[in-house]
Amino acid sequence: MSTNSVRIVDISVGGVLLASPRPAPVGTRGRLSLTIGANPLAAEVEIRRVVEAPDRSGFRIGAMFLAITPAQRDTIERLARS
Repeated sequence: MSTNSVRIVDISVGGVLLASPRPAPVGTRGRLSLTIGANPLAAEVEIRRVVEAPDRSGFRIGAMFLAITPAQRDTIERLARS
């Protein structure tokens, strides 16, 4: 198992857009772990799209959340409204 540090560009209950210095294969499933304020969130995701960043500094990775819980949904909705 490998760990990659990424930056969240955008997030919604459907998925997340990540900025990464490295690409990832479409279809890959993994666990995204982050902390929002004092609220930790860990959710399973599947990579759906990978494109080079507009400024060529890395990659934009679109990932879909898989089976999030109601509590995770609430946390994501709060973050998306911020």
